[in-house]
Amino acid sequence: AELGVRLGAFGRLFFRTADWNWNVFDAGIVCIMITEQIERYLISFDVSLAEVAALRMLRAVRVARTVRVLHVLKGMQGLRLLLHTVVMAIKSMVWTSLIVAMMLYIFGVCFTQ
Repeated sequence: AELGVRLGAFGRLFFRTADWNWNVFDAGIVCIMITEQIERYLISFDVSLAEVAALRMLRAVRVARTVRVLHVLKGMQGLRLLLHTVVMAIKSMVWTSLIVAMMLYIFGVCFTQ
């Protein structure tokens, strides 16, 4: 549905915008999804698997859909900054926890002797 709306909005300029490569990628993903639906429809009628073998090979390409997430994250600069900050804070917390644990161990050894 989203691809159809974008095709209707941009018309012939759909493949000439600044993000044309993402538009081609999205169109490819939609085509793969349509072929999967056709495959499921044919298999539901108990068609021989040899006849739909070419369609089954396209299922391996489904992994490429996860790359689309990168396109979404590209526009979220604030979220990326927040995530980077949290990761850096966790690194600092690990080193701080290590120093505190070493201090507790040293004081524990000193007080037991």
